[in-house]
Amino acid sequence: MALILPLPPPHIFDLPIGHYRISYDVSFHDTEDDLPNGWHPQGGTYRRIIRRLREAGFTRHQSGDYSRINSHPIRVWMDMQTLFCISPPSKFQSMLLNLKAYRIQTLEVDVTDYLRLGGTFSTTVTGPIPAGLVARVPPGVLHPPPVVPGPDFVRPVDTRPSAMADDRNNYRM
Repeated sequence: MALILPLPPPHIFDLPIGHYRISYDVSFHDTEDDLPNGWHPQGGTYRRIIRRLREAGFTRHQSGDYSRINSHPIRVWMDMQTLFCISPPSKFQSMLLNLKAYRIQTLEVDVTDYLRLGGTFSTTVTGPIPAGLVARVPPGVLHPPPVVPGPDFVRPVDTRPSAMADDRNNYRM
């Protein structure tokens, strides 16, 4: 069955050519749960979405977030619509939570390097951090130098219990 793509909303015709980003989010349960409540996939759906966006010239920034420079908004609309053609038919539509496009005018506030551990504004460890993540920061950047937590150590909230997670020697403070 052929898919007939709808016309874009009228306001899209007025948007300028520029740097556009497509973001999508699909339901984990609708995707992963066993039938009859989900698709119980073998992993091909995500690869098809990624392949379709990459073939259209989009670059991945993070999971479900792709952008392309020098894009015409009508073409971005069409690229979004083609995601509905991913097989099997109607799968993408049935697990879709959000599908959005927006134009990026300028990137003026990127504070990643300032706030990332070891950055200008993040040179002090304020709670237990896995030792392997602290090891990524060059020596001498963190003040005071992180040490193994004391004997009153408590596993951080939202950290899954395990022997490794409960061992204070696997953290730095």
